[in-house]
Amino acid sequence: MNTRPDGPGPTIDWLGQLDGDWPTTTLGRVGRFHMGTTFPHSFQGKTNGDIPFIKVSDFPLADRGILSTANNWVSATAVRHLGGRILPRGCVLYPRVGAALLLNQRRLTGRPCVVDDNVRGFEPYSGDPRYWRYLMTLLDMGKITNPGPVPSVSETQVAAVRVPLPPPDEQRRIADFLDAETTRITALMDARSSQLRCLEQLWDARLANKVEELIAIHGLIPLRRVVTSLEQGWSPQCEDTESTSSEWAVLKTSAVSTGRFMPLEHKRLPNDLEPDLRYQIADGDILMTRGSGSPAHVGVATVAKTGGRRLLLSDLLYRVRLDQAWSPEFVTLLLGSLPVRGFASLLFRGQSGQTIKLRAEDVKSIDIPNVPVTLQSGIASELLNTQLSIEEAKKVIRQSYVLLGERRQALITAAVTGQFDVSTASGRNVTDGVPTS
Repeated sequence: MNTRPDGPGPTIDWLGQLDGDWPTTTLGRVGRFHMGTTFPHSFQGKTNGDIPFIKVSDFPLADRGILSTANNWVSATAVRHLGGRILPRGCVLYPRVGAALLLNQRRLTGRPCVVDDNVRGFEPYSGDPRYWRYLMTLLDMGKITNPGPVPSVSETQVAAVRVPLPPPDEQRRIADFLDAETTRITALMDARSSQLRCLEQLWDARLANKVEELIAIHGLIPLRRVVTSLEQGWSPQCEDTESTSSEWAVLKTSAVSTGRFMPLEHKRLPNDLEPDLRYQIADGDILMTRGSGSPAHVGVATVAKTGGRRLLLSDLLYRVRLDQAWSPEFVTLLLGSLPVRGFASLLFRGQSGQTIKLRAEDVKSIDIPNVPVTLQSGIASELLNTQLSIEEAKKVIRQSYVLLGERRQALITAAVTGQFDVSTASGRNVTDGVPTS
């Protein structure tokens, strides 16, 4: 590694300071860009062939950043018919348009392939392609995109990005180091994700077991027997901004869809529109999602706690009000349990590609345990304490996951800019300061 005899090296605005001996250049000078190919629907759906036809949706199929397969394959004859260009092994792929562009995902082709027109490939002229993929993962495409409702980036814009140019052998050493260290960090992040899933399954199981126990003891009662009103909201033209001085706001479905009440997920009512007070939300109201593209997000319920905010019900939410003897917290917990929520998957089996809407009659027909009102608060408190303990554990794991991701990005930045000697850095403790439990 260079010893920087002349002091600190140059600085690149989006990347930081470089090794003192490394020159800088632009991506357009160190490689060439490959366009994608239009992929007619009639050519799609083949799972075998000569060449993988890669779309943005195939990016998750990569193994440690290298993409060698796809959900669609084509023959060499089909590629010629489409006028397609076959990209060689060692191209860095990135989305060029749409929301996927802002995710800054980069993949390296592990074999010759064809890419969709929404993907571009960068082929370095020399050096190690792995180095260039790591470097380009740090490039925030959102900062160089074209203005407009749909984000997009041109080859000219990407080609003009200034980059460091370490010697080819140094690129290889950096890539070898990052392959080893990022694999280790990614494995730790995967373990954290697995822990989160286990905790979610633990809560689901404990809640389901409790509900099944209550059903066995107390039997069932249809929700309509304890509901005094069930209404959906309205859909006024609102402002998705906090800039208006209106005191009233209409809740979004995202205020409920996580199973927690998030009152700041709303749209402001314009000042010149009178609020319809029939839809005002009160503390203790049960709010339930009534429409979504997925059955898993339909029928999710939570209890409203407005904190004094003036909130109104939207048309994709139901407001459920109960007989005052019944506990809203208890009923909401029941609605979130697996035995009770199975109704959603049964109602919407076979439906896809559309907004699924839950009818009010379907909600009222849900059977819940007929637990005496004198026991409901105690059971709800017991379950909520269990849920709180599990949520605290999940919070620690999420913090660990985020810190590991930040550590991985910092490590990549330091390595590709030459901030340390990678030949002596292997084995550094990348998990220092990261919570483990």
